Formats: sequence, C-alpha cells, structure tokens
Amino acid sequence: MFENVIHRIHDPEGFGAAGVKALEAGLPASAALPVHAATPDHRLGICIREGESVSAVREVVDGAVGPYADNEYSEMGADGLTPQLRISPAGTAGSETQPRADVQRRVQGGHGVPVPR
Repeated sequence: MFENVIHRIHDPEGFGAAGVKALEAGLPASAALPVHAATPDHRLGICIREGESVSAVREVVDGAVGPYADNEYSEMGADGLTPQLRISPAGTAGSETQPRADVQRRVQGGHGVPVPR
C-alpha cells in the first residue's frame, strides 16, 4: 500500500541530516521510499512511501525525522508506481523483501535532502 507523507520542515538541516542517516542505515524490510522531493528551501517535502499501513509508515518516518518536521500522513493510490514490497496475505511485508537496490540516492544542493537519481 502506498502512503503520502507531507513534511512541513522547521529545521531543514536537522531533517536532511536525519534523512541521510536513516537511508544510510537502510530502511526496514517492511518499508520503501520510491518517491521523495523537496522545495528549493527545503521547508516542504513530499514523499510517497510504501508500507503495510499508514501507522507503520508513521512509525518509521517519525522515528527518523519527526523532531524536525510536522508530518501529515494519508493512504493513497499511486498510478505509475510499481510496488517494491511483497505484502503477504496477512497484510505484512515479508522479511525477505528489501527496498529496490537500483534506486541510487544522492544529496541535492548540499542541503542533505536525499533524492532518487
């Protein structure tokens, strides 16, 4: 399932550093981040995440960048995106599933906001 996360960022440097740290550590097997973007001043970020539920995504995101932004979550459909996780019939991502390995990340504009290449 896809979730939309809107980040209203009050500490862009802290948010960016926490985001880079979280991506370097690796996402849990139950979460993926196929799309993320930010405004030029890094005060607003919009992500499309994938996970077993909105509450599961909230736990991952708030654990990483919660202190640096007010985050809004909602379930959404995402035409044009291929699910990266295999969700079992019980509704949980399989432990063998990993985020797509072909998505390379870079830091845009030296502000520490990771974006897909």
